[in-house]
Amino acid sequence: MKSNEEIKTNIDFALANREINGFIENDCLYIDSPFVFSNIFLFIVVLFFVLLISISILSLYLGFDARESSWLFLFLFLIMAILMKISKNYLVYDYNLGEIHYATKLFNKTISNSYHIDVRDIVEIGINNTYEPSRNRNDIFKRVKDDEVFEYNFISNIVYLNTEGKLKNLSSAIYNKQETKNKNLLINFSSFCKIIANSLEIPCKICENNQKLEIIANEGTLKKSLNIIPIDLEKEKKDRFVLLTKLFILRIILTVFLPFHIFLMSQYGFWGAFQAWPKMLYLLITKVIPGLFGLN
Repeated sequence: MKSNEEIKTNIDFALANREINGFIENDCLYIDSPFVFSNIFLFIVVLFFVLLISISILSLYLGFDARESSWLFLFLFLIMAILMKISKNYLVYDYNLGEIHYATKLFNKTISNSYHIDVRDIVEIGINNTYEPSRNRNDIFKRVKDDEVFEYNFISNIVYLNTEGKLKNLSSAIYNKQETKNKNLLINFSSFCKIIANSLEIPCKICENNQKLEIIANEGTLKKSLNIIPIDLEKEKKDRFVLLTKLFILRIILTVFLPFHIFLMSQYGFWGAFQAWPKMLYLLITKVIPGLFGLN
């Protein structure tokens, strides 16, 4: 790892030659970042739920009219919405303390610092692409070229390989890389990675749109490293479908079967609830479903 003086000189040179878009404040390099839930927003969310629970308890046991306090929730929601709109998020490299973190600024004043990462835990750094299909349902029926899929349906962010051999996210994600703003942001992220890699004297792996990073084990050693590989779209789509199917089944179990099973236990007891399921399935298959189609 280079000395703080060398790191500062390299950063100043990169800023002066416009190799990276950012600024120095208190010996820290700041660059723009997509929105991230910083401490201030998490505090508002927690406060929202604490008030919700408190008001519910008051209305239940003390006869307190919860409707009179509905303005509190609207007020908190408006505060968070306004802060999200006018605040700016930055990815910060503090080379004196040897850490990377997020900062949220409001009117050029830092109101929150979060997600501190010790640079000594970074073995390799780079830009990774992750399959994240567009949520626009109309896209399902469109014939889209592979190049557009890589730009629309893949998110990019800074990642790092830590000392435990695990791939971790260092930045929030960039969506829809066809937008000029996001293209410039991605270029700046790549420059940030190169500065970090140069400062720590570690490898830097920058993926193109049709590439992603994988962890490989080095032969003859216990150490792991990052390797750039081409993206297999068919495999990505298949893996995504399998994941969504598993999540759907889990959601059904948690929201339908588990509550209903608890209800059966309250009616028939622990073992009686398990015995009731085969009977209900039998009635569903032999009576209910045929009845819906007029087959009884």
